Amino acid sequence: MAAISPKHPLESAQEHIPMCEKHNMNIDITCEDCDEFICSQCAKTDHKDHDWKTIPTAGRLRRRELKKTLSKVKDIYVIEMNEMIQTAVEQMENNQKRCEFEVSKLQKHFEAIVSKLDKIRKNYEKKLRGNLESKNSEINDGRLNLEKKKEQIMDVVEFIEEKHSTMSDYSLIDNLRDLTNLLSNRDRATINNKLELLVTLMDNESERYHLNSRSRRLVRHVTLTGDVIREYEYQGDGQTRLFTVPWRVKQNGNTDICVVNKTSESTSELMILSSSGCVKVVYRGQSLVKKCLFSDVVCDSRSNIIVSDMENGQIHLLGPDGTFVKYLLTQYEITHPSSVSLINSTLWVGNNEGCVKVFECVLKYEITKRHFF
Repeated sequence: MAAISPKHPLESAQEHIPMCEKHNMNIDITCEDCDEFICSQCAKTDHKDHDWKTIPTAGRLRRRELKKTLSKVKDIYVIEMNEMIQTAVEQMENNQKRCEFEVSKLQKHFEAIVSKLDKIRKNYEKKLRGNLESKNSEINDGRLNLEKKKEQIMDVVEFIEEKHSTMSDYSLIDNLRDLTNLLSNRDRATINNKLELLVTLMDNESERYHLNSRSRRLVRHVTLTGDVIREYEYQGDGQTRLFTVPWRVKQNGNTDICVVNKTSESTSELMILSSSGCVKVVYRGQSLVKKCLFSDVVCDSRSNIIVSDMENGQIHLLGPDGTFVKYLLTQYEITHPSSVSLINSTLWVGNNEGCVKVFECVLKYEITKRHFF
């Protein structure tokens, strides 16, 4: 192909005759096959067997067909382009309409969801406030009973303080008995909260220790009628799971929730949560070498925590804050403890072979009596 120098602007009536850069000759021929301008030397070499004409000849032929060519451009190609342009405009308008329709539909779905959530929120809030009113009513009744009981006790105390020197022995003994009865019955006037339960739950579809996005592992706080008060499944970020396999659960007297969480077939940990679900302590035992397999947990009246270690044959005593205090029992006294129960000062320990041992705990958890079944 012959390279040509730039043309004059289209506005100019004069046209510069370009030169072939390859042969340095005037461009005076057009190759119809290649649709290029060439020089006579190009026609003899690179375009030897092509259909080429001199520019004047080709120009005369084109002028004869010019009207027909331009008419075809205007009547066919321009019209087709106008139709394509109109089609593009219509497509843009249709796309805009579809987008607006989808946005409107999405907005309606959003409003419907918000409406449902708001209805759920209002119902749940109503239920919570109803429970609050019921609980506070019970608590207030207990408080009034306590105040009444306190007044009765103080009346007897003041009476004895004022009259004991002048009253008969019979009257003194009788009044002291009344005082003793009032004191012994004071627990009956304490606040009696509505009975509630904590239960551990897990799905039966996913693998036990290999959780996926559909796995459910949680502790549920419910009333005796089955109403859900709260669920504990995720940490505060709403994504990190609290439990692998929640095995046993107890609520401490300080409202903390103690959960034995099995992390594998041979290991577990004790998780202590606040009543709001925040992780306070994760206890995995005292040895970095020996892994614990905690199997059960109980709490005493002072909010101390007792947890059984089935793997190492130990009963751990923890303080209310989850710090280790001592071993209550070791493998020399029990083997593979799988369950524990505490009634007043009596500790019941059972193993997976059906053996139950009963221990009496006094003072600072010194074991004084042992019974075997």
